[in-house]
Amino acid sequence: MRSYQILSVIGGVLGMIIVFLAYVVMGSLFALSNAFGGKNEISESLYAQIGISIVLYIIAIIIPLTINKVKPVGVILVVISFATLISAGLFGVVGFALLLPAGIIAIRWKKSIKSNSAIDLLKERYAKDEITKEEFEEKKRELE
Repeated sequence: MRSYQILSVIGGVLGMIIVFLAYVVMGSLFALSNAFGGKNEISESLYAQIGISIVLYIIAIIIPLTINKVKPVGVILVVISFATLISAGLFGVVGFALLLPAGIIAIRWKKSIKSNSAIDLLKERYAKDEITKEEFEEKKRELE
């Protein structure tokens, strides 16, 4: 797995755990408050925010593992990191702190094209004018 994929999985899982724990604690507090006759108008909006956050974290886990194009994945992760921070509030800071670097790493990701075969090294030396065409042809015949 690539580093941005690992970060997105860790960020998504930790984010879901934290948001779920917040859901349980807030739900318990609202239930306790209702038991003593209190009214909670914000409870429904809080539950909606938590639900949205969990869906965003699930998307943040799935997208990097399924899409092969790295740059769009990076952009999606950056957008999701800010969306989770907005939807989960302070509970989304940990997910944000892991998803944002994952997105930036994915955007900056470069495929390393390293080949250590003798022919490739020979072609590279010829391209850099380190050897002449005759030397290139001779060494190529020797290698094949």
